[in-house]
Amino acid sequence: PSTFRLQSTHASAQALRNLGKSRLDAFRPWGYAKSQDARTIGRRYCSKNATDGASGDSFVRRAYVWSHHIYAKKKKREIPELAKKLQLSGFCSTGKPGFIIVEGAEENVKRFLGTIKRWPWQRLIVRSQEDSDERAFDSFKMTGAGGGEKNDLREVRRIMEEAGIGDNFETVAGISDIRQK
Repeated sequence: PSTFRLQSTHASAQALRNLGKSRLDAFRPWGYAKSQDARTIGRRYCSKNATDGASGDSFVRRAYVWSHHIYAKKKKREIPELAKKLQLSGFCSTGKPGFIIVEGAEENVKRFLGTIKRWPWQRLIVRSQEDSDERAFDSFKMTGAGGGEKNDLREVRRIMEEAGIGDNFETVAGISDIRQK
C-alpha cells in the first residue's frame, strides 16, 4: 500500500506539472485574479449550461453561508457579479460576521459555493441548504456594514423575515449551535 501511495502521489505531481504554470494558478486561492478580472470568473468556473437558467428542475436550491467577516473590496465586487452570472438571487451582508444567502438552480448554487470556497477566508461555513418551491428574493442585493465594522444582525434578520425565511436566521447566524451546547 505505501508503494502504491508513493506512485499515485508521483503520478499526481507529474500530471500537475504537465498542466503548465498558467493552469496551476487555478488551483491556488485567487490565482486567477493575477491575470484576469471579475468578468472572466463566469467563463472560468461556469459552463454555458449553468448560466442559461433552464435546468428543468421544479425547485429552487437555497444555501445559507456564514463568514467570519466580509471586508475585502474584491469580494464585495465579485460576489454579486458571480451571482448575477449564475442567475442567482439572494443577498450578501458585509461586515463582521458576513452572511451570504443564494438561491437558484441547484447546479448554479453548487458552482457559486464551489467558487467562493476557493477564495481566501478566515472562516467560511455553509450552514445549511434547502430546496424550496419558489424563490424568496427577486434579485441579488448587497447590504451590511462598511469596512472594518460590525454587521447589524437585526438588519439581517429583518431581510430574512421579509423574504419569508426568517425562521432560518438562528441557523445561519450560528445561534442555534450555541444554544445546543
